Amino acid sequence: MRCTLLLLISAVFLAPVIGIEITFPDFDVTGVDGNLKEKITRQGILENTPEDTFIGQLIAYVDGQPNTGIVYSKGEAGGDNSFKVSSSGVVTTGAPLDRETANANDLVVTFIATLGTVSTSDPIKVSVLDKNDNAPIFERNLGYGIQVSENVQIGTTIFSDIIVSDIDVGWNAQLTLSCLSVVNNTKSIEACDTFGLTEENFVLGDNVQRYRAYIYVKKVLDYETQKAYTMTVLAKDNPTGKQDGASNEVTVNVAIDVYDEQDSPPVFGTSSLKVFAFEGSDIGKRLSAVTVRDGDEGNPRLLNISIIDVSGNSANLFELDISMENETRIYTVVIVVKNVIDREAYVDGHKFYITAVEIDNTTGLLTNSEANVTVDVTILDVNDNPPRFTQSTYNVDIIEPTINDAIVPGVTIEVTDIDVTRTAEGLSYSTFNVSIISQSSPPAFSLNNDAGTRKASFNLVIDNYMNLDYEVPAYRSRVVLIEAVDFNDNSLSSTATVSINILDTNDNAPVFQQSEYTIQVSEIEQPPKSLLTIQAMDRDSGSNAAVTYAFIDPNIVNFNLDPNTGVVTLAQSLDYDNGAIQYEMTVIASDGGNPIETASATILVTVLNYNDLPPVFQLLSYRSTITESSTVFLIPVTVQASDPDGFAVRYDIVAGNTANNAFQIDPSLGTLSLNTIVNYMDTPGQNGFFYLNVSATDAGVPSQVSYVTITVEVRDENNANPTFPSPNYNATISEAIARGSTVLQVIATDTDSGTNGEITYSITFGAKDDFKINADSGIIFVGSSAALDYDTTSLYNITVEAVDHGSPPRTGITTVQITIEDANNKNPTFDKPLYAQTLNESQPVGTFVLRMNATDPDSTSSLRYSILYYQSSGQGVPSFNYRNSFRIDSASGAIFTNTTMDFDVTSQIQFVVEARDVNASTLQTATATVLIYILQDVDNTPDFNEPWTDANPTYNHVIPEAKTNFTYITLIAFIPSTREQIRDYQEVLGTDPDDYFTVERTTGRVRANREIDYETLDRKILTLTVKATSPEGLSSTANIVFQIQDINDNAPQFSQSSYTFTVSEGKQYPEEIGNIVATDADSTSNANVSFSITGTNASHFTIFMVGNNMRSATGKIVVSQNVVLDYETTPQYNLVLNARDNPDINRFDVYKETSVKLTIKLRDINDQKPVFDKDNYYFFTVETFGGTNQIGQVSAFDSDSGSNGQVSYAFVNPEEKVTRYFYISSNSGTVFTKSSLDGASVIGSFYVQVMARDNGNPFEFSYANVYINVSSGQLDNGQPVWFSPAIGESINIVEHLPLQTSIFNASASPRTPGAGITFSFLSNSQDLNKFAISPSGNIRVIGDIDREVKAVYDLIILATDTLNTTLQGTRRLTVRVLDINDNEPSFRDCPDQTYLDVVTVNVRENQLPPCFPNATGPFDLNPTTGVITTNMALDRELIPMYRICVIARPASFGRRKRATPDNIQKVDVVILDNNDNGPVFLTRDISKAIFELPTQEMVSQLRAVDPDSAFFNRVRYSITGIVYEKPGRQINIYGAFNINPDTGLVTVNFPTYKAFTKGYFIISVRAEDSYDSTMYDTTQIKVYIAEEITQIRVVIDSNGNVDIADKVANMMNDLNAAGLVTFQQTQIRYHKDSSGATISSKTDVCMLAIQNDQVLDAYDGQSMLETRDSIIRNYGFGEIGPCEPSTTSNLEGWSVFWWVLVAFAIFMFILILILMYAIYALYRNYKSFMDTRQQYLVQ
Repeated sequence: MRCTLLLLISAVFLAPVIGIEITFPDFDVTGVDGNLKEKITRQGILENTPEDTFIGQLIAYVDGQPNTGIVYSKGEAGGDNSFKVSSSGVVTTGAPLDRETANANDLVVTFIATLGTVSTSDPIKVSVLDKNDNAPIFERNLGYGIQVSENVQIGTTIFSDIIVSDIDVGWNAQLTLSCLSVVNNTKSIEACDTFGLTEENFVLGDNVQRYRAYIYVKKVLDYETQKAYTMTVLAKDNPTGKQDGASNEVTVNVAIDVYDEQDSPPVFGTSSLKVFAFEGSDIGKRLSAVTVRDGDEGNPRLLNISIIDVSGNSANLFELDISMENETRIYTVVIVVKNVIDREAYVDGHKFYITAVEIDNTTGLLTNSEANVTVDVTILDVNDNPPRFTQSTYNVDIIEPTINDAIVPGVTIEVTDIDVTRTAEGLSYSTFNVSIISQSSPPAFSLNNDAGTRKASFNLVIDNYMNLDYEVPAYRSRVVLIEAVDFNDNSLSSTATVSINILDTNDNAPVFQQSEYTIQVSEIEQPPKSLLTIQAMDRDSGSNAAVTYAFIDPNIVNFNLDPNTGVVTLAQSLDYDNGAIQYEMTVIASDGGNPIETASATILVTVLNYNDLPPVFQLLSYRSTITESSTVFLIPVTVQASDPDGFAVRYDIVAGNTANNAFQIDPSLGTLSLNTIVNYMDTPGQNGFFYLNVSATDAGVPSQVSYVTITVEVRDENNANPTFPSPNYNATISEAIARGSTVLQVIATDTDSGTNGEITYSITFGAKDDFKINADSGIIFVGSSAALDYDTTSLYNITVEAVDHGSPPRTGITTVQITIEDANNKNPTFDKPLYAQTLNESQPVGTFVLRMNATDPDSTSSLRYSILYYQSSGQGVPSFNYRNSFRIDSASGAIFTNTTMDFDVTSQIQFVVEARDVNASTLQTATATVLIYILQDVDNTPDFNEPWTDANPTYNHVIPEAKTNFTYITLIAFIPSTREQIRDYQEVLGTDPDDYFTVERTTGRVRANREIDYETLDRKILTLTVKATSPEGLSSTANIVFQIQDINDNAPQFSQSSYTFTVSEGKQYPEEIGNIVATDADSTSNANVSFSITGTNASHFTIFMVGNNMRSATGKIVVSQNVVLDYETTPQYNLVLNARDNPDINRFDVYKETSVKLTIKLRDINDQKPVFDKDNYYFFTVETFGGTNQIGQVSAFDSDSGSNGQVSYAFVNPEEKVTRYFYISSNSGTVFTKSSLDGASVIGSFYVQVMARDNGNPFEFSYANVYINVSSGQLDNGQPVWFSPAIGESINIVEHLPLQTSIFNASASPRTPGAGITFSFLSNSQDLNKFAISPSGNIRVIGDIDREVKAVYDLIILATDTLNTTLQGTRRLTVRVLDINDNEPSFRDCPDQTYLDVVTVNVRENQLPPCFPNATGPFDLNPTTGVITTNMALDRELIPMYRICVIARPASFGRRKRATPDNIQKVDVVILDNNDNGPVFLTRDISKAIFELPTQEMVSQLRAVDPDSAFFNRVRYSITGIVYEKPGRQINIYGAFNINPDTGLVTVNFPTYKAFTKGYFIISVRAEDSYDSTMYDTTQIKVYIAEEITQIRVVIDSNGNVDIADKVANMMNDLNAAGLVTFQQTQIRYHKDSSGATISSKTDVCMLAIQNDQVLDAYDGQSMLETRDSIIRNYGFGEIGPCEPSTTSNLEGWSVFWWVLVAFAIFMFILILILMYAIYALYRNYKSFMDTRQQYLVQ
C-alpha cells in the first residue's frame, strides 16, 4: 500500500549573507501524512523493497517565506544509491535494501533543501527491517561422514559436529533440526528409524546465533543386516511461521558407516543342501557346491571346514574340495565322490553336516564360532540290480485239476527288484516283467500277472487242466521255468524253476465201452446161459479205478449181473408168446473213489420167436392205371400180408419192373409208387401193361416168403414233340431260279400214335415271302411273288415249324438255310471319283503312289485297271513323255512311278483310270480321275514329341486299368520345318485288334474305347500304332506300348454271402470252427487278403491264414486261447466277418473291405449235472395219512438245454421198507405214499437216496438224501388250501418300480384246526434278490427290475402250516416285466452289425444325389432306416472329408436324454476324386526378355496346378502358337521355342534371335489334363529380344559374407511398382569399369528396361533408371550406367561430317526400295508363267 505523506518539516535556513535560514521541522511537527523521519528511523524500511517505491515527501521552510522554490536533493556521501529524491522532495527507493550487507545497520541518508544559494541538510540513519530471505547454512554443506561400531549402545551420541546458522535475525534466524524421512524412500525411513537427532543453540563473538545437532542411536545396529545409512538432516528457519509465515529449509546428508565386530558365526550360502548323486558315480565326480564365509564381513576370519558324519561312513563316501577367494575370504566347498556309492546300501539316502569353525586371526586357534549346513544326499538309482526270486526252485504237489483258471495251490512266487520305484524322469527301475520262458509240453500253466514293481507275488494259473491229467503218465511231472526281466534293461534278469508233481484224484467216471448193449435171445434158451459181458473202464488209478456193476432196478428177476465181471446171464426162461418180447435194463458202474463216480449203460434184450409160416396176402392180385405224364396211380395200390407168427413183413418187387426201376414199393407198408413217369412205348411189347411180381417176406428165422402180381395199365398221351432228323437244312439256288421251283423238303416224325402223331408244316420266320412250304409234305418252293436278288439278300435263315394234332398240340422246329448265288450283271464302281496324292520329285522309278479301289457287287466279277489318258501342268518341256509317267497294276489297281519326276518340268499330272469287269458278258466299266502333285524335295514328314525318334518311334506308357473314355495320352506331332502341330491323327488298322483304344482325329488324344480290366486281360501289355498326317499328306507313325497297371478296383469277395457254423460247446483253442474263403480279382498286394472278426465277443475266435495264394485266401476260424465255448453262457454268436486287401496299408482310399454275416451256433452237450436245490430233504407225515398222497417233493435243475436238461428222478437201491410204503414220480420228483401207512410209525424213520438224472447220452446225474419220519396220530386235514395266486396266474409290473413297492398278496388257508399260514419263497435263486415276501404273503420289490436284463420271473411261493410245518404247499407266480422307454439307442450293441467308433465310407465326388425335399446340407438322414444319402453333388477339392455325427433317439415324445457315446455314431465320409478339374496357370501374361544370342536355354518356368488328387492331376504342356510381332507386321513362327510337356519349362530353340531384335514373340501355351484334354487352361508369354549392349546397371560395394539376392529382388519390385517402364534383372557380377577390368570390391546388378513393348537402348534405359534414383539409393546402390563398357573409338573431330553420314544413309534406303520393287515384279511374272503354262497329252 502506497501512502502519500505530507510532512511539514520546518526548515529554518540561516543565511548570514542575506539573512535567510532554512529549517526542517522537528519530529513533533505533525504533517498531514505522518512523519517521514519517523518512518525511516523508527518504523524502518523492509529489505528487498522494490526500486522506486514511494517512501514520503520532504518539506522545508524558510522562516517568514512560503516554501515554494525550494529544491530537494540527496547527499552523495551517505546512503549509497538506496534512495532517490526528486527536486520536489519525493523520496523513493533507489535500489533494493539488503539488511545482511556489511553496512546495512550503518546506513545514513542525508536530505538537502536548497533555496537559491542557501541550503541545509539533515542526516537520518535508516532502519532496515529484516525479511526471511536467507536459508540456514550448514558449516559443511557437502555433508558429513562418520563410522560407528555395530556394538554401540542405544542412546549413545555418535556425532556432534553438525553446526548450522541463519544470517537473518529474530524469528527468521530461529531454527529447528530434524531427520528427514521421505515417504516411500525406505533408506531415509530406515535412517530416521535407526538414528535420532537433538539440537542446542549458541552464540559466538559475531553475535550470530548457531545451532549444533547431536546424532544418537535409536535402534540396535547390525553390520550383517545393514552396513551403511544415509541420514538427511533438515534445518528449517522461522519454524513457527511468524511475520509473513515464510520459512526456508536446507538439508545436509550424513553418511553413517557401520563397522563390523566379531559377533557373527560363519554363514553358509544355504541353510541346507540337497544333493543328488547317481550310484556308481565316478570317483572324483563333483556333486554340488556351497559357499561359506565369516558372518562378520567387515573383518572376516579364516575358517576350518570339515564333514561331520550323520548316516555313517560319510567321510569314506564323500570328501570336500575347498577353495577360498583371498579378497573376500569366501570359501567354495565342493562335495566330491570319494568312493563307490551303492544306493541299495542307503535306500533312504545319506545325510551329513559340513561344519565351518572360525580361526582366531591373532592366535590361529579355533574359536567357538561355528556353523553347519545339512547335506541330504539323495542317491539316484542306476538300474543295476536284476529282479530276483526269493527262491530259485519251488516244489509242489497238486491234485490233478478239473477246471481252468484255478490258482496252483501251495506255491507263491515272489520277485523283488531293489532298484528305485520311480526316477525323476518318471522311469521305474524296479519294474519288471515276469513270464514263463519254458514249460513241459504240452503247456498247461500261465501266470496270473506278467509284471510287478519293487516286490510282487505271482501264482501259476492252470490254463489247460486237460494237460495235467494224471491218467497221462507224461503229464504227472511238470517243470516250469519262469524268468523275471527288468523292464528297462533286458540284460538284468533271473530265473526260477517250479517243479510240479500231479497227484491222482477221482476225476474220471467209469466209461462203458458202449452206451447201449443189445442182444437177441431165442425163447428156447435156458438159464444160466451167459448172454453178454458189459465192461466199463476208469482212467483213474488204484481204488479210484476199481469198477463194480449193478442193475439200477433191483426188481429185475429174469437176468443176473456179476458185480465184478459184468457178465449178464439168464436167470429165468423167456416166453415169447406169453411174456415180454423185449427187456430194457439200466446198468450202473461205480468206481471205488470218494466221492464215487458212476456211469450208466442200457442193456436191451430182445426175445426171438421161432418162425414156421409164410405171410398171407389179403388179395390174390392187384390192378391199377397210370397216364404217361403222371406218377400218381388212378387207383392207389397197397398190398397187405399178415404173418401168422406175428413177424414183421417186408415187401419187394422181384420181377416186371422197368430197367430204371421206375416202380417202388414201401417195404413196410406195401404201398406201390412211381418215382418217374413211364411211357406207353416202354411197356413190354408196347401193349400198354406192366406186370409186377411182389414178394412178402417175414422177419422170422428162418424167413418165409409169399408172392402176388400187380397189373399196371399205361394210358397213351400226346407227350412227344414232332422231331426233325436234323436241326438245320441247307440249300443253294441261283438268284435267277424260276418261281414255283422246289428248293428242298423237310420231314418230321412224332412217336405218339393216332392223331397225336399227325403233323402239319409251316414257315414262321425268315422267308420274307420269297419262299413257301407245303403244309402236308414239308416241300419248300420259291413263292409266286419272290424277287430274289443276291445283292439285296444273299442268305435266308428260315424257321420251319412242325405241329402235331394232339390236344394240346406239340411243336418241333428246324432251320433252313438257303444260299442265293450271284449273277454277273452290275457295273463296277470306284469308292471315290477323284484320287489325289502328292509325290516328291526325288522318288525313284517304281515308287508306289496310291491304290485305286473299285468294287463290283457281282461275286463272279474280275476287275482289271488301266490308264486311259493324261493331263499335265508345269513348265511344259515338249520332250517329256507324260504317257509313260506312271504305270498301273491291272489286277490290284496300285499305281507306281514309271519315270523320274521333275517339279521344274511339271507340278501336277492328272489322268483317268478305268476299271473293267472282264468276266461280264456285256461291257461293264467305271472310271476315276487321279491327280498327282509333284513336290519339291523338302522332307516335311511329321515328327512326334520326345522320346519318339525316327530310330525308335515308340512311347512306353504305364496306364491304370480304366473305364470307357478315360484319356491315357495325348500325342503331339509337328512339321519339322515350321514346328506347326499336326491336326490329323489316325489309328493304324490292325494295331489294336481288340479295339481297346480310340484316337481323336484332331487332338491326338488316345482314350479308352472300352473298359480295360487288368484281371481279365490275357496279356498285360497292349500296343497301338498312331499315324500323324500333315496337310501335305506326309505321315509318320508312333508305336505306343501300354503296360497295364492293376488298381485296386475289386473288393475281396467271400465264397458265401454268409457263414453259419454249428459246433458243440466245450471247444477250446485250437479247435476248428470252420473254413472261410475269399477271392480278390486284383493282383499283387491288391489281391493279398486278410480276415478279421468284429462284433460282440469277437475275441473268442481267431482266424489263422491257412492259404493265401494270389487272388484267393483261405482262413481257418478257431477258438481263441483261454476261451472255452459254453452254450449256457452264449448259445449263438452273431458276428461280422471282414475281408480286406492291402492288409499292410491303413489308408482307407487304398484298401477295400467286404463284410458278411458270421453266425456260430453252439450245440449243447450234456456237460451239466442236475443240481438239487438242497442236499437233504426232510418229510414228516402220520400213519393215518393213507392212500396215495403227496408227502414231499425233491427238485433238481439242469442248466443244459433240450433233452439234456430234462430231469427224471428215481430211488437208488431203496430198502424194502421204503418201496413198501413210498414211491417217487420220475417226472416231478414228488414223493407219494404207495398205500396205507398203518404200522409205519413203528419203523418211524425212513431213509432213501434219490438220483436225479438228465436225458443226455450219456446221461449225468446227482444224488440227494430223503428222510421221511412217520409218526402215529391223526393228520390235520392235509396241505394248505390256496386262494391266490391261482394256478398259472401271472401279473404284470413295469420295470424300475420304486423299492418296497407292493405287487401281490398271496393267500392260503390251513387244513389244521387252529393253525395259521406263513409264506416264504421256495428257492435259492438269485431272482429272489429282486423280491421279498412277508410271512403274511405280501410280495414287494427289493431290487431294481430291468426288463432288458430279465423280462420274466417265476416265483415259487411256499405256504407252511404253522402247527405242522410238514404240511406245505407251493404255487408258481409268474411276474412279467413291462417295458418303459428307459434306454437310449446304442450303436454298440447291434445284434448283427458291429460299428467301429468311427465308420469310414467312400463317396465319389460329383455323384448326383437322389431327389429328397427340404435338403439343408450335403447329406440327408432317413430317420427311420438310418440310410444316409447325399442331397447335392460333392466337391472333393472344396471339402475332402465330412464327419457326420448320427444320434439315435427313441421315437417317443418324452423328454430327451443327454446324448451318450453309445447312441452317437461318427461317420467319416471321404470324398473320392473324379477327374473333374482342369489345370490352372499360377501366373498369366508373363513378360520375359532374352538376348539375341541366348546365354541360357530357359526362357520361363510355367506351372499349372490341377487340384485333383495325385492320380488325376498330371498336366501336359504344349505350345499352341508362336507369333512374332513388330510394328505393322505379325508373323507365325513355329518352332522358335520349345516347351517340356511334363515340366512346363519353356526353352529357346534357335541358336540366334538377331533377326528379331526389333519386336517380340507372343507364345501361347496350353496346359491340359493328361487324361482329359477338354479340361485345359491357357496363358501367354511375351518374349522380348534384346542386345547385350542395351543392359544398364547399378553398383553396390561388395561384401563377400552377405548375399544381396533378396535385396536385389526387393529393389526390382520397387522399381517396377513405380510404373511406366519395366525392369528385368539379367545378371549379378563383379563390377566392370569402363575399360572392362573386373573389380571384385564392387558388384554390378545388370538389367534391361522395357517400355511400350520395346527394349530400350542403354542410353534411354539409363535415363529411365535415373528417375528412380531415390529407390536405388534407398537400397545402397548407385553409379547408374551401361552394363557393358563402350567399345566405340573416339570420334572427336568427325562431328563436322555427321551430315555426310545422314545423306549416305538416305541414299542407301532409296536404293534398297528400288531393288525390292524390281525383285517383286520379277517374282510376279515368274509365278504367272508357272500357273498358266499347261500341256495336255491325249491317249
